[in-house]
Amino acid sequence: MQHNDLNIVIWNAKISAARSEFSAKNWRMCKRFILNIMKQDIDLIGVIEINEESVIFLKTIFKRLNIPYDVANGTQSRGNTRFDTCLIYNKSRLALIKTPHQHDCENTDTYVLGKRAKGGQKYDFLDLGNQQMLSLVLVHWPSMLTPEIHKIRPQVAQNLRFHLDQWLKINANIILAGDFNTEPYCPSITENLFSVREPLAPIRSKHGLEYFYNQSWNFLHVPPPSANPFNHTILGTYYLTKNRNQHWFTLDQVMFSKGLLNDNSGWKYSDNSLKILGVFDITDKVERWSDHLPIQFKLTWRT
Repeated sequence: MQHNDLNIVIWNAKISAARSEFSAKNWRMCKRFILNIMKQDIDLIGVIEINEESVIFLKTIFKRLNIPYDVANGTQSRGNTRFDTCLIYNKSRLALIKTPHQHDCENTDTYVLGKRAKGGQKYDFLDLGNQQMLSLVLVHWPSMLTPEIHKIRPQVAQNLRFHLDQWLKINANIILAGDFNTEPYCPSITENLFSVREPLAPIRSKHGLEYFYNQSWNFLHVPPPSANPFNHTILGTYYLTKNRNQHWFTLDQVMFSKGLLNDNSGWKYSDNSLKILGVFDITDKVERWSDHLPIQFKLTWRT
């Protein structure tokens, strides 16, 4: 049954990162999670840290079992690293718009300190029911454990911002989401990417330098908005066991362009719909199958 909202989940599943081995355990649990969440009317599932073999498997299973979903594949090698995202989408509601070179997404990266650093991957979709274009940029920035990350992150953000300015000229409805490997208040987010905590800031911003609204500041509340069946308190989207002083971080974020916030008709971000999904006890070393929790939000159609 078709519903009025577009429900979206973003998750760093830690199946196969660019510089780590494939995790069979994480892959088994991830498949269960994906199949279960599709039953809950989720229209888009952005998966980070996945490899091409896993994407091909999902596409094959969806086709074999006649499941009305497909996978936009963003996995590909890029010099010393590789892009490791994909987008699972509901084919009955959304059609993937391929790039002029017939790729599923457009990649941005830049060289920093002699190595290639990933910026983001833009996936374009056509909303079949309303004939509106929607772009989702999936992000997986360099790890906060990367040497000299303070030199790398600003340049990655500036490069991505340059491309965002070009994309906004074509489509005003852009969602920026993923694993930024930094907190919402990091200068790379606020000063280089121009993404801020005030929802009216993008609406007030002028054409040519549009701000993005970062709803993920709400995750800094104690506790943040979450769907949590467990007894422990969720304090962020990422849990680092090795750190003595601080375990919780808000690395997974979502940001919205002006087109998804203003009073015009079309798809709009549903206020305060963003939440963390406590699908497993991330503090339990045995039970957890990723060090990130998924985040979920929705868009509502306005006439």
